[in-house]
Amino acid sequence: HLASLGLAWGQGSDAGWITAEGRVMADLADGDIEAKLDLTGGYHITPAWSAMVQLQTGRGRSGDDYAKLLPSVIYRVNDRLRINAGASHALTGDRGTGLYLAGWLDF
Repeated sequence: HLASLGLAWGQGSDAGWITAEGRVMADLADGDIEAKLDLTGGYHITPAWSAMVQLQTGRGRSGDDYAKLLPSVIYRVNDRLRINAGASHALTGDRGTGLYLAGWLDF
């Protein structure tokens, strides 16, 4: 059984947006606690293109701390679909780097 408590804040404008999202999760069976904080900033370059950077930080269930930096670009295909492409770079731990491609669907 897991218990979770989270809090999110965001502010948008014509120029872009910023958000902060935090969460604490506890395993009620063994008492393990996991926590995370994500900070995101985005900027609208044109009506179709935006740039975004996210800092993901936290502590995993095994007690390992992590921090990742995720810069990306977002292309607005239409009013319902956006494509997000970027990189993920670990600032702590294994320091691995990867690429990602994601779709956002508004409904």
